[in-house]
Amino acid sequence: MRGFARHLHALDPSCEVPPPGLLRCFPNRPVPHLYSDEEIHALMRAAGAMSRQPLRAATYRTLIGLLAVTGMRIGEAVRLDRGHVGLNTGVITIADSKYGKSRQILLHATTVAALRDYSRLRDATPGTDHMVAFFVSRRG
Repeated sequence: MRGFARHLHALDPSCEVPPPGLLRCFPNRPVPHLYSDEEIHALMRAAGAMSRQPLRAATYRTLIGLLAVTGMRIGEAVRLDRGHVGLNTGVITIADSKYGKSRQILLHATTVAALRDYSRLRDATPGTDHMVAFFVSRRG
């Protein structure tokens, strides 16, 4: 902000430049936490034990695992439709992600197997067969 105000002040001396320290700035972003394998396994165990509803527990457990192995953003993962998850090809297609871009993510065979297991449980749960979303909740 101050840099832009200095630029304007050079063009128009009536433009005021705010004094230093008036506006807060955050030049140092917090360091992201990288979860260890043990922490990821603990999260997945806790997600599996958090509900007596098998589909709900499996949804969270599978979602956490998918985020851990692919590096996807949470918003990308929860917006996945069935057609975006290629269980036969081992490819997830992320459509219209950040900045409107799309990309494909190749999956390891173990990840495909976990997603296939989740998909079978989801499809066997009454009321979910008509849902387009890959990950489902009680509300859809």
